Amino acid sequence: MTAIPVIITKLLRFCGLLFGRGSSLPGKVTLKLFPHVLSRIAHHGRRNIRSA
Repeated sequence: MTAIPVIITKLLRFCGLLFGRGSSLPGKVTLKLFPHVLSRIAHHGRRNIRSA
């Protein structure tokens, strides 16, 4: 389920590079749409850690 936010972030970053804009904008947009994406990406593959 983390593939969708990652794809959105990469597309926004690519568009930003084309227009010479924003370094933090893709991350801000992704966190607005998917607030728990960082916890899922950070704990991906770690089975011993409980997610909040």
